[in-house]
Amino acid sequence: MRTLLTALLALTAAGPALADIGAARQAYASGDYVRAAETAAEIERAEAQVLAAEAISTRLVLEGANARAARTARGHAEAALEMDPDSVSALVQLAVSYGLEARASSDIANYFRGSAARGREALDRAQTLQPNNAQARAVSGAWHLEILWRGGETAQRLYGANAPDGIADFEAALQLGAAPMAGAQYAALLLALDPAAHRDRARATLDWTLAQPVETAFDDAAVQRAGALREALDEDEARAALIRDWLGEP
Repeated sequence: MRTLLTALLALTAAGPALADIGAARQAYASGDYVRAAETAAEIERAEAQVLAAEAISTRLVLEGANARAARTARGHAEAALEMDPDSVSALVQLAVSYGLEARASSDIANYFRGSAARGREALDRAQTLQPNNAQARAVSGAWHLEILWRGGETAQRLYGANAPDGIADFEAALQLGAAPMAGAQYAALLLALDPAAHRDRARATLDWTLAQPVETAFDDAAVQRAGALREALDEDEARAALIRDWLGEP
């Protein structure tokens, strides 16, 4: 009887938290990232803390990186890992937060102060736990290509960031069913690195992105970005302006 009563009490206590996570997920899907983050942040569950981190980072991807907000996202990812050390989603969000913090400063020195290495460590652990996780592969691809774009040969020498591995990660992510933003980001980074060398691959990636189903506001934003970049693909100034808008300055 005592065991049954304990279980019932646990379920009763979990009920509101589960309902709140549902509300946070709905807010995220609709594009209300502030409410999603605020709602999820109040729930002491690993999945909720991951959602809080993701909602903050999603807003930064769409509206422009902010170092303080990126650190807040990282705090939620770290809280999730304290609750569940093997949470692949938390590890991915931890890596994303490091990248966004560094992007906010447009200063490659941020990568050299440890952000790149800590992000790589989180991604390596995520991929060890789940080698076929589409989100982890996409973020790993972004890690390679964005650091290479910002740091060039120095980044390659210090951290091993390189285009072949970044391309392989992104291609795997798309094959594994990554969200549309992975395709939009992949194409933008290819064109940032070398538009002449990567134009055909970027075009194919943008076409892939435009063909994906739209399930969330973030998906819709990805498709809108892909459409704009596809239209500007052969217009050097317009294309470069879009990429600067999304990624900042190298």
